[in-house]
Amino acid sequence: MGKIKVLDPDTVSLVAAGEVVERPASVVKELVENALDAQARRITVRVEKDFGPITVVDDGCGIPADEVLLAFSRHATSKISTARDLENITTLGFRGEALPSIAAVSRLTMKTREPGAEEGVLVEIAGGEVLRKETVGAPPGTQVVVRDLFYNVPARRKFLSSWRAESSHIVDLLEHLALAWPEVSFSFWLAGREVFHTPGTGLLPALTAIYGAEVTSTLLPLEAGKGELKVSGFLGKPELARGHRRHQVIVVNRRLVKHYGLAQAIAEAFGSLLPAGKYPFFVLFLELPPRMVDVNVHPQKTVVRFANEGEVLALCREAVKRALFGERRPMAKALPSPPPRSWDEALRELRFSVKEVASTADRVAESSPAYLFSFLPQLTYLGFLPPVYILAQGPEGLYVVDQHAAHERILFEKYAEAVENQGVPSQGLVSPVPVNLRGREWEEIAPHIARFGFVLEPFGRGTALLRAIPADLEVAAACLLLEELLTSWEEIPVPRREREVLALMACHGAVRAGDTLPPPLAQELLNQLAACREPTVCPHGRPTFFSLSYQELEKRLGRS
Repeated sequence: MGKIKVLDPDTVSLVAAGEVVERPASVVKELVENALDAQARRITVRVEKDFGPITVVDDGCGIPADEVLLAFSRHATSKISTARDLENITTLGFRGEALPSIAAVSRLTMKTREPGAEEGVLVEIAGGEVLRKETVGAPPGTQVVVRDLFYNVPARRKFLSSWRAESSHIVDLLEHLALAWPEVSFSFWLAGREVFHTPGTGLLPALTAIYGAEVTSTLLPLEAGKGELKVSGFLGKPELARGHRRHQVIVVNRRLVKHYGLAQAIAEAFGSLLPAGKYPFFVLFLELPPRMVDVNVHPQKTVVRFANEGEVLALCREAVKRALFGERRPMAKALPSPPPRSWDEALRELRFSVKEVASTADRVAESSPAYLFSFLPQLTYLGFLPPVYILAQGPEGLYVVDQHAAHERILFEKYAEAVENQGVPSQGLVSPVPVNLRGREWEEIAPHIARFGFVLEPFGRGTALLRAIPADLEVAAACLLLEELLTSWEEIPVPRREREVLALMACHGAVRAGDTLPPPLAQELLNQLAACREPTVCPHGRPTFFSLSYQELEKRLGRS
């Protein structure tokens, strides 16, 4: 080690920039949050392809002409004045580091005007150095254009991910910000395509603009309160669960944050309704006094701490359970036996939600020993234990079968066999379904997903037409699956891609928790599971069944 020395100002500014500006999405986040703090009602974001210019335009309060250069000084802010203000923060930004940090690692141009001013101001900065400042005509608000990000920090630019991956981060971020501020109209353009445009008229219209009416129509309202704590938002039913957390939005006092404890509490409230390896869809707003939450934890202000975390998590669990199960509503009645039809047709028609979960199911699954076999013997259907368990008799004793996991295994092996031959058969749609591509470049993916039964064709700006879907899937399930494939395709390692896609297809097509199968169909499911090559586990590795031997039953009931 060398001698201790004080770093020069240029190096200090680059180090500070590295704390705030991690990637292009960081630039978008800081500029949009500045616009929101400026009370903007309309925000337009344009991001050009291959790390081109990032432009953020707002109609907010602008910056006074004599304060524009001061805004690019480190720790210069209008949002706090003293250390005591840190205990009661109500704005998104407050450190005064966003603009100087971005300007230190880019070529930045800002044009701004206060609503009452006659003229605006234009400032151009490169690498933290002011190149020019002049008076110009400008609409009220602020426009910031960031070019050549990390041009003077080649090591940082070298380690950026691909353009597709970086743009995916930006899409996710802006979707979440638009949901966190639904009263603000957001317009987002990526590589010349409009990804979404929210009207600024409320949360449901914003959700519809981003995810589509088909998703929005299935959401459950979320609401609970206790003292000064309030929880609200929307929750997706179990069938909206995904293999990633991108559709989980947590907003604390209007601040978009990440909080593992909150996300985990919501998942726990689903209990056995949530498929293994899946994460629930939710948009959660948490309101509490600023003194009860610490937002000054992370340089990017994405992490918070609660003064009473246990109380916050308990309230969120209560809100989720109330949304899912209501006030102790009765179980859905078993469906009458249908007229003769194929097994797959019958399963596709059995789709409705359960309103109550029997806690005994969880107790049995947690406390009883599991005896897994490398094969499944012939079983005889006995009954159904809500929300998801088939009870059956076998040569060893009592068998408890998870109907969702079992059907996943059946479908997975069926799809795998189809792919080995000529691919998964498609069923054409009488009315093609428009698919919002949300700025994604899907053309490269289309030939690959065709092997799995999907047929897409271009249809106007930012939209494709879904012409055909896998033959065994409902349209709604196929659309959800397609959305998940388009979102995560690049992130799935190529050697595992085929298996993971088939597992996703099986999950989306399988009978759900809460679906009550008539006895003949339940028996057929048991028969098909026994015929599988690997009947003991679902494609995600979760057990499909366990058994209690006669000997164990006699021991527990004192008969031995």
